[in-house]
Amino acid sequence: MHFLIAGAVLALFQAYHSGPLTSTGQALGQALGIVILGGGLLLLVEFAVEGRVLRQPEALALRLLPLARLLDFLLTPVTYLLTALWGHPSPPPGIAFPLTEDALRTWVEAGREDGGSLEPGERKMILFDLPIRRYAGA
Repeated sequence: MHFLIAGAVLALFQAYHSGPLTSTGQALGQALGIVILGGGLLLLVEFAVEGRVLRQPEALALRLLPLARLLDFLLTPVTYLLTALWGHPSPPPGIAFPLTEDALRTWVEAGREDGGSLEPGERKMILFDLPIRRYAGA
């Protein structure tokens, strides 16, 4: 969105100055004014959208779910094609193996016995979130 607004500001500036040449100081002042006005407008739009989304984020996520499923359906063939061409990405250098659901459960259970490195809230989130994802088909 920032690039879109920056492009619009540039287009307005070029359209405004396509006429007779003005002094350099006047042109720079006008450009600075347009950039400040565009930045202020961008901040206003961003805060308005963010405020509206943060009122009920779950409701918005559920409303956008059909669009997400459509995009997933449309882009899955592209993803498979690119994966076939370039291969699967390798794990980051610091990770010896990917963490599976079973390994995560073992970690949580081991932490329950000796205190472990997980806080109770994290343990609860992991134990209650994993079964939901497994049965939801995610």
